[in-house]
Amino acid sequence: MGRHSREIPVINIVNKEAVKIDDWRVEVHLKFDANGHSYDLRRVADRKTPDRSPVTSDDFSMSVYLRKDGAPLQGDMIDIEINNIAPEAVSRFFLFDGELLQEYESLLSDDSTQGKQIKDSIEKVLGGAHACEWS
Repeated sequence: MGRHSREIPVINIVNKEAVKIDDWRVEVHLKFDANGHSYDLRRVADRKTPDRSPVTSDDFSMSVYLRKDGAPLQGDMIDIEINNIAPEAVSRFFLFDGELLQEYESLLSDDSTQGKQIKDSIEKVLGGAHACEWS
């Protein structure tokens, strides 16, 4: 998702240099520990038809892979596990846009009542989730 919760088309995030050598694959890889477990999460987008260059985001297939303590999870268990760790409603607080992070830090460092109320509200929503360590 981009700014204002708008979906970024997959076709727009493909590496332009890689496309020159006909490599359309996009992969995000995240290793982290949460709730006493080690996780390895991968999200992959690749073109559906190997011999045709994608024109729109519909020309890509999306795959998600998750390992918990080295064991692969399958099907619906992936979404269930991810939502247990980082519920979608608060997931935007786990990874920040760099520009927004500075605004957030300024707001929280402000001794204003509004800054304290926002900080308290976010921490209340996150509950124990803030204990996750992302690497």
